[in-house]
Amino acid sequence: MKEENLNRYFYFLTQLVLFLGILCIGAGIIFNSFFFEKFLSYDGSLEDSTKSLILYFQVIAITVGIFVSIFSFLMKNYSPKVKEFIISLSLLLFTLLFFFAVTETVVRFAFPTNELFSAAGTDPAVFQESTLIPWTLKPNATAHFVALDFDTEVTINSFGLRDKNRTLEKDNNTYRILILGDSFTYGFGVNNNESYPAVLEELLNKPDSDTELEFEVWNAGFASGYTEDTFYLYLREVGLQFHPDMIIVGLYVENDVLDFLKNSYVFDDTGKLSRITSDFYHVEEGMLRRMDTAETSSTEKVVFFIKKVFLRYSRAYSYFHHIFTTMLGKENNPIFDNEYSDLIEENFAKTKYYLEQIKGLSDQNNITFAIILLPGKISDDELWESYLRKNPQSARDKPEKILLSYCQQMNITCLDLWPYFINSTEGDKYYFEHDAHWSKEGNQKGAEIIHKLLLSEDIVPQRIKTVVNSTS
Repeated sequence: MKEENLNRYFYFLTQLVLFLGILCIGAGIIFNSFFFEKFLSYDGSLEDSTKSLILYFQVIAITVGIFVSIFSFLMKNYSPKVKEFIISLSLLLFTLLFFFAVTETVVRFAFPTNELFSAAGTDPAVFQESTLIPWTLKPNATAHFVALDFDTEVTINSFGLRDKNRTLEKDNNTYRILILGDSFTYGFGVNNNESYPAVLEELLNKPDSDTELEFEVWNAGFASGYTEDTFYLYLREVGLQFHPDMIIVGLYVENDVLDFLKNSYVFDDTGKLSRITSDFYHVEEGMLRRMDTAETSSTEKVVFFIKKVFLRYSRAYSYFHHIFTTMLGKENNPIFDNEYSDLIEENFAKTKYYLEQIKGLSDQNNITFAIILLPGKISDDELWESYLRKNPQSARDKPEKILLSYCQQMNITCLDLWPYFINSTEGDKYYFEHDAHWSKEGNQKGAEIIHKLLLSEDIVPQRIKTVVNSTS
């Protein structure tokens, strides 16, 4: 490169560096807490932790901007060797940026999918804080929910349920089922009408049904929290007001027992459970956040935020992040261990205790009670073989056996869906490829099995239609 061209290129660099410095200072001033509250927040407010993080970024941006601006003026006085080094370094950076841009373009063209759902903060903004359980769903909220495997709309009704609009009133021909559960029941990744409670209601009300009853299946998934203790407290304080004729707990076998580790309890002066808080989740701007910001350093917050940005907006980063974490990660779910630790045994004891409390509430109010064991992705034979190679000391059906034995002991109706999924030749299509939840097809199959078992075992009433014969 001729000396004249080098000088022109170096002058261009100084102006570019100055522009970047001014840009950083401007961004630090403009993008403050007021800006995020006014234009980007879910409900016009921000948590203190979010404001602190924004202030942290403002200080960094302005400081970096000032430093870079000063550096742009100092560059003019550097020696020829230093200028040559800066030119070489800039060419290297431009080459890396070009390579990243090409990679991003190729990945977006070759894999035209939605962004990877991970720590990207893409939870739908439909949650609100609760003084009863860790969170509830916000009444009348709507949100668009996008991830690698799905693109859905989430709508919450006036009762704070992911369900159609309902009324409390019902007549003698209405049979109301309230389903408590976590994200599986809520319908993570599918539209409202594709969740298994919604499909179950449709099946129970088929035109060719022999009953004159009108079935309502109310979906309290996620509105009631995510573990059996939150199901119980929600049912006691809220759910019974819906006047259900039947209560179902959708128990997701692979993590419902383990999730007790995330909860803390508040009791009133009489020793009665009054509140459950989460040590793992909190609501921020209407979305669930999966990190405890109170115990996270500012540096960790910044790193986590940058990671979220890349996961959310860079398809190349998301794609390779998924590949490497899958290759290097050694999945282990202690729920399948041959021998349980004392902590897991304690969690099973809590599960049984709160299921018993739910049964007690049901019996007191003359409500039918049933438990549905929802099988996880490990029900797929190929996935189980892969898991077993990494964790040879594992028992696939141990949690089901424990829970079924408990239900038999307590005389609780328990519907185990696992055998119907494990014996299926199409198991892979019932779960999302990059997510552990049921796909649309999985929700449909689950609802069909539940419908079949409810009818075959006479768990729901079947008031036969009256047929009137007329003669001429």
